[in-house]
Amino acid sequence: DDPMCCMTWSELHARACNARYNTGGIGWELYAAAHQGLVIGEWSLAVNHDERLLLSNADTRRELSQLYQEQLHAFRSTPGFYGAFFWTLRMGSGWDPRPTDTFPRGRQVDGSSAERSLENYPFAVW
Repeated sequence: DDPMCCMTWSELHARACNARYNTGGIGWELYAAAHQGLVIGEWSLAVNHDERLLLSNADTRRELSQLYQEQLHAFRSTPGFYGAFFWTLRMGSGWDPRPTDTFPRGRQVDGSSAERSLENYPFAVW
């Protein structure tokens, strides 16, 4: 069992959006204090390790929406911050991004969804 899994929503909000530094003592504020420009290369709402998040649950959607807004605020309020790239909450193990004539923007493979991975996929949530 992972001792970090799984945090309460309030702890998750505090760690992801309000902590000045990560657990190793190095966070982006260290770079901002040195007047180094900052771009967050990738961030997402894929949170809480392998905790299963049901997007059909209204409370989960509300918490994730709040977390999204908190993260944007943390980025925007950081001196020297220039931008970020948001990665999706979850693509599911069956997402095929390759364009075809039938699915020019990719497709979700039959038998999978954003809430259900393909059988034998090693990560239930990612």
